[in-house]
Amino acid sequence: MFYQINNYLQCIIIFILSFFLSCIFTKLLIYIQNKNKVYIYQREEVDKLHYSKEHTPSMGGISIFFSSFISLLLVNYKFIYDKKILAIIITFFAFFINGLLDDLLKVIYKNYKGMSGYIRLFFEILFSMILLFVLGYSFKDFQYVNFFNVKLYLGLFAVFIACFIMVGSSNAMNLSDGLDGLATILYIISLMPFIIYAFKNNDLYIGLYLLATFSSCIGFIIFNMKPAKIFMGDCGSLYLGSILGGVSIYFHLEYILLICGIVLIVETLSVIIQVIYYKLTKKRIFLMAPLHHHFEMKGLSEEFVVLLFMVRIYIFFYKRIINYMKVLIIGYGKTGKSLKKYFDKYQNEVFIYDKNTINEKNYCSYNYLKDKLPLFDLGIKSPGISDIDEEYLLIKSLCKEIYSDLDYAFMKLNKCHVIGITGSNGKTSFATYLYHFLSMKYRTFLAGNIGKPLIDYVDEIIDNDYVILELSSFQIRDSKLIKLDTLFYTSLSPNHLNVYIDVNHYYADKKRALFFIKNNEIYFINNLDNVIGIKDNQFEIKINFINEIKKYLQGEYSCKYANIAMNYCLNKGFSKEELLNRLITLKPVKYRLNKVFENKQFIFIND
Repeated sequence: MFYQINNYLQCIIIFILSFFLSCIFTKLLIYIQNKNKVYIYQREEVDKLHYSKEHTPSMGGISIFFSSFISLLLVNYKFIYDKKILAIIITFFAFFINGLLDDLLKVIYKNYKGMSGYIRLFFEILFSMILLFVLGYSFKDFQYVNFFNVKLYLGLFAVFIACFIMVGSSNAMNLSDGLDGLATILYIISLMPFIIYAFKNNDLYIGLYLLATFSSCIGFIIFNMKPAKIFMGDCGSLYLGSILGGVSIYFHLEYILLICGIVLIVETLSVIIQVIYYKLTKKRIFLMAPLHHHFEMKGLSEEFVVLLFMVRIYIFFYKRIINYMKVLIIGYGKTGKSLKKYFDKYQNEVFIYDKNTINEKNYCSYNYLKDKLPLFDLGIKSPGISDIDEEYLLIKSLCKEIYSDLDYAFMKLNKCHVIGITGSNGKTSFATYLYHFLSMKYRTFLAGNIGKPLIDYVDEIIDNDYVILELSSFQIRDSKLIKLDTLFYTSLSPNHLNVYIDVNHYYADKKRALFFIKNNEIYFINNLDNVIGIKDNQFEIKINFINEIKKYLQGEYSCKYANIAMNYCLNKGFSKEELLNRLITLKPVKYRLNKVFENKQFIFIND
């Protein structure tokens, strides 16, 4: 037994073992059936199309089932002690037996009908309902369907949908088993995302079992490709189809099956459409159903039809599945909510951690993370979370990669002009005034502490747009990938000393912004030589607009920031007249020196 070795070696061993057992069992089945002339009869119209396959052995599903099950038993027999996993595998075995009885009845009675369709369907529904009961669908918390990472709690209707997926998947695979290698290839490709997901979630037993069936199919397809020496039969197609439906329900990844099983769905729909249309009109839409026979009758070769279907499913697979990630958002303030919205849009599975309990699906408390130790592909850290926080250190160990919100946004950002603004006071005022004037001529986005988090804009920003980014000391501390074309320091004074050990550590984080600058365009609005240690970087005023600005703003610093913003725009090609016209619409920043009342004796300012 190999259960004591690490998981990677178990995967390698079960893959190799399943492959060779499948080859051996398949070869043996071919020999026994040819020797005893055990063949399954096909319906007349298919027999005419595939007359050369009349004496081809079938029931290859026997090889696939036993090679995968025996391999799992040899590599890690401990799955038999997990009642849920054992029940799942027994359910798949029940579908296999259902198909095997159908195959045997065809052999015994020497016709293509086999078991009554109603009886077979009854047992399929029964097996599916037993599986759903084992998986917990009798409880309301499990009665939902995952539709592109949106959990739809549908009550008992979710049970009906899950049962439909299980039965539909097994029969869709059965309908697709009409060309050499087609059903086997569809299964191999469709199973890939579930194998990846199983191991990502540390679901070892299911992962090993799926890998075993995957490898068994590879061994089987050597004999199943054109010219096929053996078919998988109903025992194989119902067995493999039930696995696809079962694991999609088990992992609540129903939408993944919808994507990678698109060919199976189209094949099934072609039969349904054909039957309904024929009953209504006595005419056929397709030359023959399922769809792959229609293409054959159009003159396409078997090899071309199989290749066509395989390419179609690969396109769906790589477009939708490869980019899938399990993401943990660390901190659920304004930035965290924007991150969730962004990752939801790309069909990632999003989890949320916050010190405060929040009413969100997939919320993970610290105790849950500590007890379950789930693994995540990506962690995104919101601003202000300490690197030495005990809870954060655990969370960091659970994430394969971890980035600050700004680092991840910059990874996705198109080439644009980024102006960084930082300081202890005045950041918001200066950023607002600069945005007011710069947006007159250029597409400009205001992000960071002010406006929206940058991640909200990454899909909108195109080349040559401007981004004004207000940076806090926490964002600077947590980031490594920010790239700035211009950096403004407004002022520096002791701040956030409830978080920092002393003022020097606070200043040190502010100074780190210098590493983000791509050239030497660094400006100080106030004298910071003693703090930053760089001289002669005071912003140069070409035209003094102070007297005009005082008509619209209160306060020395507000007027100074607006004056610098206007002069920066002069450097970017704005004319004096354009800026003065724009100045007319300038309003004070909310809660910054807003004049609310004035009489002969007093002026009341809201600051």
